[in-house]
Amino acid sequence: MQILIEDCDDKRPDLTVPLDTCVEAGKTLKAKISGFDLDSPPSDVKLESFSEINEPSPEFTTAKLLYNGNPYTGTFENSTLDVDFEWTPECGRVRAQPYQVVFKVTEETQQALATFKTWSIKVVGPAPKWKDIALTPGRRSNIQWKSYQCKNAADSMEIWRRVDSVSFKPNSCQTGMPELGYQMIAKVAIKNTSGEVTSYLDTNGGKGLAPGAVYCYRLVAKYGDKGGESYVSRDTCIGPIKTYAPVITNVTVNTTAVDTGRITVIWHKPLQDPIPPATYIYDVYRGSGFKGPVSTTAVALGLTGTSFTDNQLNTKNNIYCYQIVARANGSADTSALASSVRLESTSQVQRINLQWKAEVPWSIRAQNFPTHTIYRGPAGSYTISQMNPIAEVNVIDGGLVYSDTSHLLLPGIDYCYIVKTRGTYGNDVDIPAPLINDSQAICTQTGDSIPPCKMLPPLRSTLDYKDCDDYFRKFRCASESFRNVVTWNEPEEEQCREDIFGYKIYSAPSADGIYLEIEPGLIIHDTVYIDNLQTSYARCYKIAAVDRSGNVGELSDAACFDNCPFYELPNVFTPNHDGCNDLFSAYSDRETTGEEGNQDPSCTLPDESKNKCPRFVQRVVFKVYNRWGDMVYSFVGNDDSHVPEKNPIYIDWNGRDKNGVELNTGVYYYMAEVTFNRVDPSEKIKIFKGWIHLVK
Repeated sequence: MQILIEDCDDKRPDLTVPLDTCVEAGKTLKAKISGFDLDSPPSDVKLESFSEINEPSPEFTTAKLLYNGNPYTGTFENSTLDVDFEWTPECGRVRAQPYQVVFKVTEETQQALATFKTWSIKVVGPAPKWKDIALTPGRRSNIQWKSYQCKNAADSMEIWRRVDSVSFKPNSCQTGMPELGYQMIAKVAIKNTSGEVTSYLDTNGGKGLAPGAVYCYRLVAKYGDKGGESYVSRDTCIGPIKTYAPVITNVTVNTTAVDTGRITVIWHKPLQDPIPPATYIYDVYRGSGFKGPVSTTAVALGLTGTSFTDNQLNTKNNIYCYQIVARANGSADTSALASSVRLESTSQVQRINLQWKAEVPWSIRAQNFPTHTIYRGPAGSYTISQMNPIAEVNVIDGGLVYSDTSHLLLPGIDYCYIVKTRGTYGNDVDIPAPLINDSQAICTQTGDSIPPCKMLPPLRSTLDYKDCDDYFRKFRCASESFRNVVTWNEPEEEQCREDIFGYKIYSAPSADGIYLEIEPGLIIHDTVYIDNLQTSYARCYKIAAVDRSGNVGELSDAACFDNCPFYELPNVFTPNHDGCNDLFSAYSDRETTGEEGNQDPSCTLPDESKNKCPRFVQRVVFKVYNRWGDMVYSFVGNDDSHVPEKNPIYIDWNGRDKNGVELNTGVYYYMAEVTFNRVDPSEKIKIFKGWIHLVK
């Protein structure tokens, strides 16, 4: 075969297709597709399209190409050919991935040169529409939306909420909930056994909506396995919530210290006065962490003013939260819970990253007050007066984070930071805004690549039980839950201690096993971890320190927690079919399980025998021999503890030999190889030997 290759002056035709786009289900997408020849003189061209949306389907409509208002048949028409694309996708077309439409233009020449171009079209769900919103008793919000347009395609509705309104309208391809400070409070099915779901009662986790606040809601419909979603709805708001409860407005850290820290708490009197009007008396309650629980002991009682300064606190290491109780006319009502602002940091080379958080009933990402101020000072700066403002952060756009990349930052030097937050209840008439609250001061250095010190091995807390004797006393034959409370100590060296940001915990089934993070990515900021297990305590643990640069230190030596195993066999049984002691069984807390015949009411196990029940037994290999050394019976049982009445580790031998023949009265000898659930492999298997007196 001879192939001749010659130059060709013919140019490929070209295409003009629209930019990638999105279309709402139920609406018609129209666009113009142009094909043209680049030669002179030009040749006629034809257009073709290839896509799954072109395939005929009884469920969906197909996309159409029109030429001069009529269906285009794919023929050569002109050297410049314009066709109209039209498509109205149904709700069932909504999905996360776009549809690809490939267009081909071909010239009418001997070479029939062609060009291909692809257009991406994403189908999105229509935005849900509101019907009504109303405040119900108990400070609850009953929100209702209209029947969803795509209820047969969408599977669930996400309900999002925030304090204070924020304006937002998505663009044509922006689906779902953007980062606007909303929290998803519920996800409900579009339909259930009773029909379509079009309402939700917001109880704020049973606490009721916070007094004084304006709450705003938005909806997003989700489309299940295809991963599609709708545009977010417009917002609908309710409030302000006016009650007889006080409205807490400030929890600001004045001084950061280990034992002399100060926090100022400020509140507004109830927005609704009792009848008859009365003078309020206030009590202040304090708790630890973002959400408490709040102590039942008040830190201040009988206040007539609306502020309180809490002293002698460890504001350097702890987060505090507060509630205010207002008393008048013999009744009382309680404010929502509000925490202090907690500032944390991580470090990289020539960079210090800050992030902050507060659990408060007002919004700290307010559209009317969008900026938080970052203050920085030298080492030893623990109040805002010792620092200078270095940045204004737009928290609506960027969130509660900031990266200090100043060229002034030097390695090995401490820098201290405080963030000043601004917020609002969305009710500026009754509660003037902004509400200004300062975080605690945090001091850190730019990052490095040096990991922190190696930790000492962790310890097992004796909170649940001290030793095996204590375990046997407390839990008798079975524990309903298994947990290891792992604790560890901070390094004694101050330099090591100051370098630690948190800890990672690793575990393995044995000391020489492979250690994996219990919760990958989790950094523990405490010196205790509770590992909830299923059926056993047998586990080994190692600890590693993590610094603010994300460097992970060397794993500590292992600390292994083991089970408290037990197994004991009796030495006499009476297989005479009287329903009492008919079976040779391991001691247990069972009553009549496994016995033959009718149980004699007088035949009950003493408590002493019941307390000898098997514990943490995995397997039993049991063999019986006569006085001449011949094996007359053997049995193998594996743990089946989920069916305790039939659990084969108890043996339950009926006195018959391996052929099913009843053995004579006499003394027999046994050997039981018992496998326990233990960390140490050398302790897993124990051999029990003894004699059995079979009596009839």
